[in-house]
Amino acid sequence: MELQVIRNIKHPEQYLSHPINEPIPPGWRVVGFPVPNLNQQPSDLTFSDLIKEILEELKVADTKHGPMLDPEEGWHTLMCEMQELHREMRRRNKDYEAFRKEMLQVAAMGLKLLRDCSDRDHFAMLLCGCAK
Repeated sequence: MELQVIRNIKHPEQYLSHPINEPIPPGWRVVGFPVPNLNQQPSDLTFSDLIKEILEELKVADTKHGPMLDPEEGWHTLMCEMQELHREMRRRNKDYEAFRKEMLQVAAMGLKLLRDCSDRDHFAMLLCGCAK
């Protein structure tokens, strides 16, 4: 049985798991993705699998947009991805795969910002206006 997270409107601190195929009780609203079946085995997805997915997303971004030229561009790009993640999280009809893709993009842009803009010498040149 698939479950979803619901929250009491009058008492927002109250959350429940509720079957997806049953009507929502009055005074409650859906606020979360389907809850995984706790009787299932844990995911076989390892940390290294996640890093591989993030690096694939980073390759796509590099091919499409090239390197970040300065920390301001990196910040802007990362914030845009965070807004997309937030928008996906707030959707009424939850799509876990789209939410997961946005999480991967946020992680990839964080790595890209770190990689492209964390060189001290380059950063110092940016601050003094000497960088190209």
